[in-house]
Amino acid sequence: MTASNCALAVPCASSPDLHQALPKRYHPMVDLLTEAECREMVEGTRRVLDNSTAVLPTHAEYIAKTCAAKGR
Repeated sequence: MTASNCALAVPCASSPDLHQALPKRYHPMVDLLTEAECREMVEGTRRVLDNSTAVLPTHAEYIAKTCAAKGR
């Protein structure tokens, strides 16, 4: 397994300024994983994030519940 073929080592740069916050090197654990293990780990993380965000309110719902002005 090398950094070049594992999603853990390939940053997603959707913003020109994002590169400033990216680490200079990849996590050494990448070298210990097979490509299949790396993909499984990334997919597991994706599932956790998907499941977590599925139960969160939308931005509008959150604002309405927590930030709306109180009636006078």
